[in-house]
Amino acid sequence: MAYDNSTNAYGRFNGDNVWVSCSAVLEDWIQLFDVSPFYDQKALDPLYKKYIKTCGVFNGEYNMQTWRFLNENRIECDRIIKQIHISDDDGKICYGSKFEVKNLHFHFATEDFDINKKFKTFYMFILKNAEKIEKLKIINDVLDKREKNN
Repeated sequence: MAYDNSTNAYGRFNGDNVWVSCSAVLEDWIQLFDVSPFYDQKALDPLYKKYIKTCGVFNGEYNMQTWRFLNENRIECDRIIKQIHISDDDGKICYGSKFEVKNLHFHFATEDFDINKKFKTFYMFILKNAEKIEKLKIINDVLDKREKNN
């Protein structure tokens, strides 16, 4: 979910993490793309209102990304980063005291926000220390291909 000032411009939700079990939801969402001021994300707001009785919202451990923190001040971001750690018990990446992070989300090509660069660096660090070598290899392969194409 997006927060504060960005909510009005981009919508409350992020389209990267949508799960549906009913094709009517997808059909409605596609119809809203054409009238949405910000593509898929803003279109999710009226969709959520329509399906609110059968809809859920992912918890904080899903879609850990800079989008959530763009309107936060630096102190808040640093506090949030300190809550992301590697569990001593099983080596999983966790947020807070009990939640395993389900996915980390950042944009490789976007350096326009200082905070995006900060989180990207942090996420790469945490993946390395959690020994998520296969994920780092994929990231590095993508970056290498992008560099060769530029």
